[in-house]
Amino acid sequence: MKRKLKRKPRPIPYWWMSFADEIHDVFNGVVIMRARDMQEALTIAHKLGISPGGQVVGFRCLSDFHIPEEAVGKLLDRETLNRLFPDDEVKSIKEHRLEGYDTFPCC
Repeated sequence: MKRKLKRKPRPIPYWWMSFADEIHDVFNGVVIMRARDMQEALTIAHKLGISPGGQVVGFRCLSDFHIPEEAVGKLLDRETLNRLFPDDEVKSIKEHRLEGYDTFPCC
């Protein structure tokens, strides 16, 4: 008799979503969510009322990137980001675009 191997469920990844209003050159904040994909992360943020609108650039966080629990599910301003992620470079949507990343209008 063959035994069925049970697969470990994949952990749901974190998504880093940076929001901005490029017309007025304003940073609107970052939202970090756990979701299966970027669209689900945006949908959850919108339903929670923490999506500030504007354009968004989103990235799936690498599994070895430490995300403090206090950063998840909130709209984070630049000061909070610098406190929670002091060694990481927080880039604007314009900087991401110059590096070749796509941006998307949000909600």
